[in-house]
Parts: sequence; C-alpha cells; structure tokens
Amino acid sequence: QKELHQRSFTTSGVVKAIPNQYAEIASPFAGRITQSFVRLGQKVSKGSPIFAISSPEFFETGKAYYQAKQEMELALKSLKREKDLLNNKVGVQKELEEVNYELKKKDYENTLAALKVFQIDPSELVLGQPLIVRSPINGEVVTNNIVLGQYLKEDAEPVAIIADLNKVWVVAHVKEKDMNLVQALNDVEIRLVALPEQPFTGKIYHISEMLDED
Repeated sequence: QKELHQRSFTTSGVVKAIPNQYAEIASPFAGRITQSFVRLGQKVSKGSPIFAISSPEFFETGKAYYQAKQEMELALKSLKREKDLLNNKVGVQKELEEVNYELKKKDYENTLAALKVFQIDPSELVLGQPLIVRSPINGEVVTNNIVLGQYLKEDAEPVAIIADLNKVWVVAHVKEKDMNLVQALNDVEIRLVALPEQPFTGKIYHISEMLDED
C-alpha cells in the first residue's frame, strides 16, 4: 500500500526568545532613577511606562525643543508679515529673503526627531519633569533590576528586559548527516525536559546556511 512517508530523527535544542519580540530597557540619558512602574512577571503593552529617570541631559533636550519651536513660530510670523507687506507694495524683497524660516524649521525638526527617538511625546513634555522610559513592545517583564535612587551612566547595562513569550524559537542542534532530512516549514514535535509527557508542535522557520564546526 502506497502512502506518504518521511524519515524522522530526534535531536536536542535550546528554547530562545524571538529577537524582535525581546527588548532590553536601558536609559537613553545619564541620570538617577526616581520611580519604577513595573514588577517581575508583570504583563506590559507597547508604550507602558517602565521607570522614570531624572536627567540633566533630558532637561536640556526638552529646553532645546521648546526654544527651537518658539524661534520657528517667530520666524513664521515674520515671514507672513514680510509677505503681506510685499504683496501690498510696501515691503522689500531683500527683507523677505532675510527671514530664515526654513533654517529655524529645520532646527525644530531636528529637536523633534531627538524626542521621538526616545519615545517622548512632545505634547506630554513638561520642563523639569523626569523622563519616562517606556516599553517598545508588548510582553512580560522577565528581568527587573530597577533600583530607586540608582544612578545610571549613558552606557549602563539594561535595567529591565521585556519579552513576548507567546511564541518562541527552539534552536535545534541538527547534525550534518541529518541535514538532508530538514526542510523549511516541516512539522516538528518538541518535548521539554520539564514536561516530557506534553508534546508541543511547531514548524521549521529557518535553516542556517552556516555549519557549526563543533
């Protein structure tokens, strides 16, 4: 009797979080942690506050944003005024050209971009307030090393790790002799050491082009 047949084999593997569903939370500025909003094991959504940090560099960034915004608005008013004067034959073209609105606008856009890099909403920015560091993904707090009063340098290690563990990767150690049995999207059965009687199913997502010499 003819039927579909595929050879199978068993190998070991390691469970890992999917990289783009894993986030290490560090401070973008040097400063002192003033508040924590999470606990170990807590579920968080994208944009949820993780901790607050008081940072002189952040204050300067906010100050530069407001200053650039004010200068751009003043330059825009001057531009409109000179255009009106010119249209009414009482203005001078040279004075219109000397209004550096585009330059002020570019300065404003640069400071705005700096805020957005750090996930700061300009509408919620209040000078003198601490920086709220937020989660970039949905997930669970799997590491929490946030200490109130702790001073963080710019290159400090992450103080929290968020991971979305609804889906994970199992990196299998496939021997060279078994490579011809592995194809993308093949079904696999996974048994964990902790739950040997409860198999999980999955599919092969990626086959590395590099062979591990070991």
